[in-house]
Amino acid sequence: MAHVMKKPASANAMQKPPAVLEEKVYVTTLTKCTCGGKLCKGKDMPAMLYGTEGNMSVTHRSKRCCRKNCRTYFGYNYCTKPSGQFNTVRIDDVDVLFANDKVAFTKKFLEYHDSLQFRGYLSTGAIGFAFDEVLADGRNPTCKWFSKTYQDARLLRLAMEEFALMGDDYIFKIKIGSEVSTESLNGYVCAGAPSPKKRGGRPSTKRTKQKPYTNGWFMLSDPSDGRILSVVQQFEPENNAVVFEAIGKVIDTYPECDGFIMDRCCKVAPEAKRRDLFPQIKYWATDVWHGEKHSDACKHTMRNVRALKTRFKGVNTSVAEQIFSWFRGYARTFNEMKDLRHMFLVVYYCKRHNMLIDNGDTKHLNKFSTHKKAKKVKKSYECIKKRDHKNKNRSRVKKNSVQKRTMKAKKAMSMKGKK
Repeated sequence: MAHVMKKPASANAMQKPPAVLEEKVYVTTLTKCTCGGKLCKGKDMPAMLYGTEGNMSVTHRSKRCCRKNCRTYFGYNYCTKPSGQFNTVRIDDVDVLFANDKVAFTKKFLEYHDSLQFRGYLSTGAIGFAFDEVLADGRNPTCKWFSKTYQDARLLRLAMEEFALMGDDYIFKIKIGSEVSTESLNGYVCAGAPSPKKRGGRPSTKRTKQKPYTNGWFMLSDPSDGRILSVVQQFEPENNAVVFEAIGKVIDTYPECDGFIMDRCCKVAPEAKRRDLFPQIKYWATDVWHGEKHSDACKHTMRNVRALKTRFKGVNTSVAEQIFSWFRGYARTFNEMKDLRHMFLVVYYCKRHNMLIDNGDTKHLNKFSTHKKAKKVKKSYECIKKRDHKNKNRSRVKKNSVQKRTMKAKKAMSMKGKK
């Protein structure tokens, strides 16, 4: 006969509760404040961490200075001051970056999407949409201010990486939300950048404030390999002064340079020769594609001057068009940024482009950027203006002159009118 063993009354109380995964806690490793005071425990805040495997809830534990006259709060990678949140770590010491108290991103997530933005011209809104559709799977959607917090974290990581060689003084002055200052940007490019000029003309209304703007960037490139040599911001539309400034920045670095190629070289070359600028440049030429639209009398077109055709034989004269075709894709996303962020990313992307060129990777450049069919240009070239002026005068002479009909023509017309 089988016996049934009953559980004791205390058996249910002895059972262990189901295992609950504890949230990961992120807290700064600092023990002292910048004022010298000790750091004590602050408060725990729920936060959301975004990574390549999705988002997860974590705990962000803060610390505060024990001195009553300081009371500075320290997050995982920043400290909060009256003027904002400033970075307190080096990029190699952390795997996660907090953009604020409640939102954080892994470095892998930022690096992956930054590469996509470099090659695919993605916006932050597109990144948030793809995250909700694939990684979040509709259960944990992105936060309301995802675009802003992601952009802050992205620029924070880039600034920490690029300013690392400049010393800790620059790294620990990085402010979240305004990562690039005039001082740090000048140190990064080793040249001062003047402030943008205001728009010309009157505003649409009396209350409308005139916003600063620029006219893009002017770049010089090496046709032998495609590296960007010089970058100049254009506060006015492209003119000879901008071209001469860009050449003057790099001409001393290339003492054997004897040629210059540009789409409107017939306008730049005469002024450079008249002012005796850059005497080492002997060949001023227009690239092949733009040269087809210049007049037959242009002295800077390769199809008209044999010496230019011989000198630039085998040279990729369309390298500037290839770089422009690639770089103009960033116009929409760059123009929505702050001025200093815009300048920093332009210089950073030029540096990244040169690094790819050094590694033999030119996949981001378009091999077919120049169109086979000639398109109309907004402003005609200097040599075309002279040609059009002559043709216009000739047409006026023909229009004003009275052509007499011959007797045969008159008879033919009179006979044609009869039935």
